[in-house]
Amino acid sequence: MDWDLCKTFVAVAETRSFAAAARQLRSSHPTVGRKITELESQLGIPLFARSNDGLSLTSQGRKFREHVEAMAAAALRAEAAVSATGAQARG
Repeated sequence: MDWDLCKTFVAVAETRSFAAAARQLRSSHPTVGRKITELESQLGIPLFARSNDGLSLTSQGRKFREHVEAMAAAALRAEAAVSATGAQARG
């Protein structure tokens, strides 16, 4: 699974908007939309329910978010564990 797609998913889940996620990621609205479409296609499930009020996670999206956030935390711990300086991970 492409970690970049997961990072995009987390940004959209946090901001509830492709445009806001794009600003947060320093990307473009169409790029964020394409990445979410690609992720949903790979998983074969809708992750977001779209409405006039913005985006909200589907039940599958909520489950997926738990696992993606655990992956992110594990990646940060792994980076900190092998860092020569012991500095906190960034980014």
